[in-house]
Amino acid sequence: MKTVTLKQDNRSIILEEDSVTVTVKSDHVARGDERIYGIHSGNVKLHSKVKNVPNDWAPSKYFYDGSNWTQNPDWVDPSEV
Repeated sequence: MKTVTLKQDNRSIILEEDSVTVTVKSDHVARGDERIYGIHSGNVKLHSKVKNVPNDWAPSKYFYDGSNWTQNPDWVDPSEV
């Protein structure tokens, strides 16, 4: 697996299978054919060969420091808002 985390706090915001190409560029993140602007090499980091991904992973629900997952205590399930 691969995850993209925010540099400011290590929040995992994107999770992809290893088979999907994810590239962090200077002005966007490329995920397959998709281009995501607003996140870029200045504010995110790509982690490859990620293990032990939580089964209930969702964007911003977990922090990832490069080896360990920690649940975000401030995360709220969007379906409950």
